[in-house]
Amino acid sequence: MLPKILFRVLSLPVNIYFIFITVLSFQEGSPKDPKLNVITISFIFSLLILKELYDGYMRIKHDQQINNNKAWIYSYGFLSFRQKTWSNVKVGDIILVWNNEELPADILIISASAKKAFVDTNRIDGEMVIDEK
Repeated sequence: MLPKILFRVLSLPVNIYFIFITVLSFQEGSPKDPKLNVITISFIFSLLILKELYDGYMRIKHDQQINNNKAWIYSYGFLSFRQKTWSNVKVGDIILVWNNEELPADILIISASAKKAFVDTNRIDGEMVIDEK
């Protein structure tokens, strides 16, 4: 996980610029103190890495919370819908979704009672528009 975070932090154009400036400050005749540049860039990178670690932790926590929510999944053995957690949903399962129920993004809507389904994709793409499907 840490190598991915380091790659993301170091691949930002602004950080590449600061690394370049820090390397240039080691040349003789530079008006900048190289030690001060290294301390500054190390502090900034440490904060960015801590932010990435916190965001990753919050994503994992949110995913676990969503995966522990209940869903109505059709059971072929009982020929009825049974309540299970989202983590137990398998590819090809038929899921019963009620009005205004939150569900993962990778579900195909086969039928809706009103012939239309309105999907809020705010958590996926950040847009506040409710799409008609």
